[in-house]
Amino acid sequence: MVHPGPLQDIYQDPGEIVAMTHQDVNGFRYADGDWPMTDDFSRTVRIPAGITSKKQLLAVLALQLSFPNYFGWNWDAFEECLRDLSWIPNLGRIVIVHDDLPLANDVCEAATYLSILRDAMNLSEKSQSPELTVVFPSQFREMVEAAIEN
Repeated sequence: MVHPGPLQDIYQDPGEIVAMTHQDVNGFRYADGDWPMTDDFSRTVRIPAGITSKKQLLAVLALQLSFPNYFGWNWDAFEECLRDLSWIPNLGRIVIVHDDLPLANDVCEAATYLSILRDAMNLSEKSQSPELTVVFPSQFREMVEAAIEN
């Protein structure tokens, strides 16, 4: 029998389930539980709850992804850096795990951020770029979907 919709991914720690995710049409994942640790060829970026400004968000991303000194601190620069991570050696996958929806107080900025993430995920599937996975808590699914539709 063929399942009519996307199947859930279950990530297991020896003996226990640590995260169950669902993927939406935009490619984002929604998880209940902690996201599992990644391997030596992956980098997990944790975006803490309560980020309300682009400056705060870009600072967290630039630090955790080791953006180069020439990073321009704007959306275009973020998009360029996310699409070309050549300064990080042996990188096969990036997992960006959010504790909530950053910039939720500014729908236009949140939509821009989500669009950049979505486009970078699509590009990584079609190129030699590191695979990009973006995870939000399940309870923020409706907010993410509403923001991306703007």
